[in-house]
Amino acid sequence: MLDSIFLFSSVFLSADVTPGGIINLDMSLIINGLIHGFNIALLILLLVKLLNNPVRKFMADRAAGIRDDIESARIDRAKAEEMKTDYQGMMDNIEKEREEILKKAHRRADEMHSQIVADAHKAAEDLKAKANSDINIERANIAEDIKKQIIEVSALVAERFILDKIDEETQNKYIDEALADWGEHKHELN
Repeated sequence: MLDSIFLFSSVFLSADVTPGGIINLDMSLIINGLIHGFNIALLILLLVKLLNNPVRKFMADRAAGIRDDIESARIDRAKAEEMKTDYQGMMDNIEKEREEILKKAHRRADEMHSQIVADAHKAAEDLKAKANSDINIERANIAEDIKKQIIEVSALVAERFILDKIDEETQNKYIDEALADWGEHKHELN
């Protein structure tokens, strides 16, 4: 197109300039101008015919690409918003789950504490009952031993009475000795 403008301007500039006017408008100048105009129109029509479809296709493809990019961006943004909402919900759920887990752990710890304390009390009561039982058995054994010792002492005293046929003063002396021996023996058992 620039070539045709330069060509058209060169025609007008090469025309004969007369001393009284700027351009001499003769018939050859007008015909040359019309021919150049026709060439320019023909060149424009030819360029439109040749370039119109490729340029339109390029522009349509470009517009479709832009529309696709915009739609893809819109879809990606919607997905991102959805993911953000999902993650926010998960974060809220995680916080709730954490609180629930802590509550369960505290409840379980309290239950375990109560169970341990109850078991300790039961074990202490069992030990106390066993100790009392052992004490009662030991008392019974000691009482049995004391009875045997009393019987032995009585037998010894009786044997001395019978063997010695002693008087009352000697008899009291033997009883006191037997009771003293029995007392020492009793202290040794305790």
